[in-house]
Amino acid sequence: MYAAGIVFWGRDKGGRDTPPKPGYHPQLDVGGMHTSCVVTPQDSTIACFSFDVEYAVSLELMLVEEVYGGQLGIGDVAKLFEGSRQVAEGTITGSS
Repeated sequence: MYAAGIVFWGRDKGGRDTPPKPGYHPQLDVGGMHTSCVVTPQDSTIACFSFDVEYAVSLELMLVEEVYGGQLGIGDVAKLFEGSRQVAEGTITGSS
């Protein structure tokens, strides 16, 4: 699992039409490979993410952690995708 500061993009920036909600399942780019993850806000009171706002989130990898875990480090760029379209970007701030 990784901690990150993530900004979601609206359609005007090539992102989503509607803001995602906690538990959102995009793909995380890990070393050029995309793997499914679950995005959970660190603030449990957030019911929906807004566009162009940085959120402190947890990124839980859905596939085998041993395959992708440890490939991202603090300060690395975290890119979230829906298919081939990038919908969010941020920075890894920690891992567990």
